[in-house]
Amino acid sequence: MDTFLTKSPHAIDPYKRIEFTEDEKNALLNQRINNLKPYTVIDVITKVFHRNFTTDLTSYVFNHYEEFYSEDLCTGWKLSNAWVNRCRIIRPESVFDQKMEDFYVDILADTRIKLHLVKPGCEVLNTDITVEKQYRLRYEFNFLPCHLECHFAGVIIDEKDSLLKKYPFSLRMNKFLLPVFRNADDYIMMAKKILLRYIPDQIDSMIPLVVTDILEKSGISFGFGVFSESDVMGEYYFNIGYTKLYSPTTGGTKEKIVYPGTIIVNKDIIGNFTQLCATIMHEFTHHELCFPYLMLQKMHGHDYSSYLCRKNEFDNENLDPYALMEIHANTLPAYLFIQDIPGKKIAELLFQQYDNNHDIKTLEKILDDFCSYFFVPKSWGRRRLIDFGYKEFGGFSQYAGKKPIPNHISGLDKNESYTINESDGIKEYMSNPEFRRILDTGQFIYVEGHYCLNTSEYICYDYFGNPHLTEKAKTHMSECCLVFKNTYINKIIRSSGGVLYRDKSSVTRKPRYMLRDGSSPATAEGKALEKMLKKRIRDEAKLTESFNEMTKRLMSERRYTIPKLADATGLSEDTIKDLRNNSDKRFQIESIIVVCIALHLPPKVSYEYIEKSPSKFENGYNMMLYRYALDTWYMLTVSQVNRKIVEANGVPLTNLVEGFDEAGNEIEM
Repeated sequence: MDTFLTKSPHAIDPYKRIEFTEDEKNALLNQRINNLKPYTVIDVITKVFHRNFTTDLTSYVFNHYEEFYSEDLCTGWKLSNAWVNRCRIIRPESVFDQKMEDFYVDILADTRIKLHLVKPGCEVLNTDITVEKQYRLRYEFNFLPCHLECHFAGVIIDEKDSLLKKYPFSLRMNKFLLPVFRNADDYIMMAKKILLRYIPDQIDSMIPLVVTDILEKSGISFGFGVFSESDVMGEYYFNIGYTKLYSPTTGGTKEKIVYPGTIIVNKDIIGNFTQLCATIMHEFTHHELCFPYLMLQKMHGHDYSSYLCRKNEFDNENLDPYALMEIHANTLPAYLFIQDIPGKKIAELLFQQYDNNHDIKTLEKILDDFCSYFFVPKSWGRRRLIDFGYKEFGGFSQYAGKKPIPNHISGLDKNESYTINESDGIKEYMSNPEFRRILDTGQFIYVEGHYCLNTSEYICYDYFGNPHLTEKAKTHMSECCLVFKNTYINKIIRSSGGVLYRDKSSVTRKPRYMLRDGSSPATAEGKALEKMLKKRIRDEAKLTESFNEMTKRLMSERRYTIPKLADATGLSEDTIKDLRNNSDKRFQIESIIVVCIALHLPPKVSYEYIEKSPSKFENGYNMMLYRYALDTWYMLTVSQVNRKIVEANGVPLTNLVEGFDEAGNEIEM
């Protein structure tokens, strides 16, 4: 008999009368699971239900010992004792197509089992058998909120009885019990399964999907809510909760208890039908794909009510469950709304209607008409058109971070792109020597989400001096832009908050060396050496341009006076004078770099100027970031460059930071 805990203490009590105090209501309003520490299925089995894999395996061996050896070899022998000397967990295994009340998980383990067998009635006849093999310990879950149970179901002896073998066409699940989508075919398969389950008549139908139909058939409740956070689009309730519901009819709000399987959408998007449908299906996807994971978290003791969807960027290097949930919810609805057969047919008809033109304006019209037909956002329509083989749409409706990118014709494979968020580009610059070598040539700059050749053929400037891609660049991206792989390997670089700055008042104390009587320690021989070396410096300066002279020449060519350059850089006028005249002073590398930025020197000239200076680059994150600035931001102002450096969590070159005063306080605009 199973004496272990089999039901989570955090299951909902269906017989409990639901009455909340004001404090409980307020607490429920804040019980939203969002970017908190996730727990795996092994965490729940061991920490909530207190199962021990070695103990479970040992217990099973004692009761089913005959399954662990060949009857042909040991007929008539009985078990005297058994030991599990090794039970090393390899991984959990599960599949998606299971009922929530009968959900199985296999724990694959590398085991070493020793059996001591004896002959009944003749104990002197005994033998030992050692079995070294991988076995699967099976656990049965009931994920219904009122149950939240877990039972040990036994050991799978034969691999053909494992879940992965029994359900070869089902999606695998990871250690958090989230489905693993490998490619577009998996999304297509999942979309068909969902439609077959709820609205089979919709499969391959030319009639667009109606969101309310699938909600009604799936039993999902839906309402509008009021959110204090501006970046919240929707909320999915997997537990009993308490929310503020909005009535479109009366325009009023009412606090109300909501039950598991409820979707709440921000009332602010009521007037945008496409966004409304997209948000509902986004939350519906969480219900369909993420329920086992959310119940795992509830089992573990977090009495959360709902999952709140924000417009957050996520860490792409280590995709946690919340990032995977958002990827699924942003991807699957496109396959529900735009199935292969009707999608391909509508696309073909639209291209015929526009005489198969493939210029940017025509493609924009086709994308608009395609999305209007299926009532979907452009990002969904773009994804499906690419699936259908229209690669040119790869450059449409894209974003770099949160900034929209001008449409351009791509033609690349689905896992490639000309577009990259600059924070990802900075990290690539720091980690990829080949990419760094390319940018260090000064031939490419970052423009509108792309690293493009810096020529007038591909880049133009507006009245404010901001660079843009030319029309030729947008239609000939392969000629001028670098290509990046769209894999989840780059971690987004964010500002950590606050501003780092260097105080102008802090100066380096320069000691003055004197003898005890106050005289100079310089000797006649030393002065003679000084005179000889200075003469040599003057003679060499006549043959090659010195750092000081190069400073004067660059300032003259760009018509910068000492006060003007001081204002542009944030350096003092005395420092500028020293850059022009003092051949003995060692300058901080930041001072040299900020002059290069202020004078808008091309990278090749900047590096030549720095090479002549007494200052050199050092190792470290900030130095690499400054090199990147010289390569790609040299056409910006110093304050703009410093702002970008601060946003990348670096130390600015000077106190001149756009949007902040010299003390590092944000300026109210």
